[in-house]
Amino acid sequence: MTKLNKDKSRYRYIQRSDISISSYIKPPSKHLIFELSDKEQCFNLFISQKQFEGYGDIACLNLSSNGFSAAPNGTEFSLLPNLTYLDLSFNKIDLAYDNAFQELKKLEVLDLIWNAHYFKSFGVTHNLNFLKHVPILRVLNMSHNSISTLTTKQMHSRSSAELQFTHNKLGTLWKVGDDSYKTLFTNLTNLTVLDISWNDIEKIPGDVYEKLPRNLTELRISNNKMTDFSWDSLSYFHRLQILDLSYNSLSNIAGIETVTVTKPCLS
Repeated sequence: MTKLNKDKSRYRYIQRSDISISSYIKPPSKHLIFELSDKEQCFNLFISQKQFEGYGDIACLNLSSNGFSAAPNGTEFSLLPNLTYLDLSFNKIDLAYDNAFQELKKLEVLDLIWNAHYFKSFGVTHNLNFLKHVPILRVLNMSHNSISTLTTKQMHSRSSAELQFTHNKLGTLWKVGDDSYKTLFTNLTNLTVLDISWNDIEKIPGDVYEKLPRNLTELRISNNKMTDFSWDSLSYFHRLQILDLSYNSLSNIAGIETVTVTKPCLS
């Protein structure tokens, strides 16, 4: 691929004020956005630091749908110190290194949906330790990655407020008799929104409820295979406002009348 600073005609470098990043993030009135175009020529490519020379003011970077087969090691985006939003969706990102994205000290939103290539491969590192090294990340989207095994047993972040984890395989990670991943989300201490819909969950182990972040205001578990839900466990979540259990096979709501939740919205 031609380097960005050598052939800028293939790229769009624009200013917009109508970006919707997340309910948590309000972009500046003039938000710098960079999008890679001419995507049909960019397959099985790697991301290198030199590609971003001369673009240090970029705040939003969209590299989706480019077939990047890359294992970020914490250096690739060092020339983009002002990056707050990074979209790497629809690629083949390999999260092998703990220090991936650590150079992005201002990053608030990271989109890694549809990067299932390496998560589906056996015998390779399936690592989410990078999260602890991105200091102010608030929104992480890991959906559509078919995650059924992880090298990481616990995710760590003091800043992340929203985690989208749909269309993965928590039903496999939380299988009966395996305690390995029961504390996967426990150390996301600032998390308020967790979406684990479409995860082939038949049953959430009883002790997983108490290990979920206690600050949750929104918990979505829709489109799974659950026949039972531990209603009493809602007492762990004093701030919960939205609980989405739609499109499961629940038949028992015994005990729900004893649960106290602030401004609940059950669906």
